[in-house]
Amino acid sequence: MATVSNASTVSAFLEQLTERLVEGIKRSKLQAIAMDSSTTMQRDLTPTRQNVNEAQDKECDYTVLTQIVDRRIHPGIPQTTHPREGATVPSYDASDPMSGQSGPVYREELEIAFALFRSFQADPIVDTNIFEPRPVFRTHS
Repeated sequence: MATVSNASTVSAFLEQLTERLVEGIKRSKLQAIAMDSSTTMQRDLTPTRQNVNEAQDKECDYTVLTQIVDRRIHPGIPQTTHPREGATVPSYDASDPMSGQSGPVYREELEIAFALFRSFQADPIVDTNIFEPRPVFRTHS
């Protein structure tokens, strides 16, 4: 697994995130290692020359690329149009109350993009984004 890259304005501990992902894969009874090379910062997730070389050196069968993306910076990302079953419809404006209730307002800004590649293959087996809601808490004066 290549080190997670952060193409957002939100700070993140990339090494810790990478290690957590590796540990999650290991819990699924699969072998996984964190690579020293990073996921590309380009919007199109493809292995870099460093990713390919390191995967070859470590005899990896697959490479996972993971990137934190801020949709405000990368507007070309497919937008979530249907809320998940049981999900609260998010607000894009932190000043909007949710159904008249005070509390967190969720803004759909961050996506986690990831792609899975077979070694020496340029086309991904899996290439997708998942929504990561981020709560924004308002205080009333």
